[in-house]
Amino acid sequence: MCDVAIIGGGVTGALCAYFFLKQGIDCVLIEDNLIGQCSTSICTSILEYEIDIDLINLSDQIGEESAITAFKLGRDAVFKIEEIIKEFNIDCDFKITPCFYYSTNKDDISQFRSEYKARKKSGFDISYLNKEEGESLYSFNIECGLLTENAAATFNPYDFTTGLLDALATKGLKVFENTRLTKTIDTLDGVILETSTGYSITTNKILNCTGYAANKLFKENISTLTRTFNIATSPIPISGDLWHKNSILIDNSTPYYYCRTTGDNRIILGGEDIPCLDYNKNKINEAYSQLKGKLTKLFPNIDNYTIDFEYNGIFADSKNSIPYIGTHKDFPNHYFCLGYGSNGVLYSTFGGEMLANLHLRKKDPNMDIFRFNR
Repeated sequence: MCDVAIIGGGVTGALCAYFFLKQGIDCVLIEDNLIGQCSTSICTSILEYEIDIDLINLSDQIGEESAITAFKLGRDAVFKIEEIIKEFNIDCDFKITPCFYYSTNKDDISQFRSEYKARKKSGFDISYLNKEEGESLYSFNIECGLLTENAAATFNPYDFTTGLLDALATKGLKVFENTRLTKTIDTLDGVILETSTGYSITTNKILNCTGYAANKLFKENISTLTRTFNIATSPIPISGDLWHKNSILIDNSTPYYYCRTTGDNRIILGGEDIPCLDYNKNKINEAYSQLKGKLTKLFPNIDNYTIDFEYNGIFADSKNSIPYIGTHKDFPNHYFCLGYGSNGVLYSTFGGEMLANLHLRKKDPNMDIFRFNR
């Protein structure tokens, strides 16, 4: 018997468990695989406030005030994660870093200037860089870019997730791996969960943190699925930063590329998203080849490395790249924290806090931004 049963043992489930336990809510967490072994272990490991849609465009879709709020919630979540890491002394290679969003296309200069003005007006610590300024800091072609300070970080999501759940287990959280939810039975008092282990869990509420796997629950189409790719180099034998403050790099191509460094001086480059969900070896090898070519083009002066890791996985995105957080009319005893989009970890951070407050009947008005059927 518990108050809330959390389904999903990735970074979203771990963050939600943190906020619920912090409010004194009795929780059980189940994961049908091993903790942190699915999307969490292959995500970008980038924490950046920027959404996959510019602030101006998001404002056109959901309103300026809501769009600014969504961006600011992401920024604030970076530092909330830092607080959690410090609270439990989690060793996960966390580092605050600048984020550089750029274009190699002259036609984008006007758009970037407008986006800069919108973000600056909204209070972000951001600078506009022209071609000369950008290329003085980076080794690749840049026509324009936005450099944001104090709004992004890098970390190891697997180490964070396992470290956080280990800490929460000492605070009363019950965690069960290799435990698949097979059936839910609604009762007058709540829900009974039947599991693959033969045991059942009686709970007041279910909190679904299963990412794109939750898609099959809904009648409506709530997301698109893509397969995204990453490569990681061997440690680069260069002392100091590999580029300007080892900032996170994100371009505005479609699909876009993203790049970061690690604590042991590796470069992780990701992108080449494709709508191929089936495992197609030829398409996958082609994506890795394209990433290797992109890496060489970005950093022509760095050549003393090998590609140590290649990995890919399926991720979900919503129509406006913001998450679904809250309740759904077809599931009266469920909460959902579905961090669809590139910033799933940050979405799960403020989503978990919102849902814990909702459970205690203290609904955050900002939750309506992330509702279903928006």
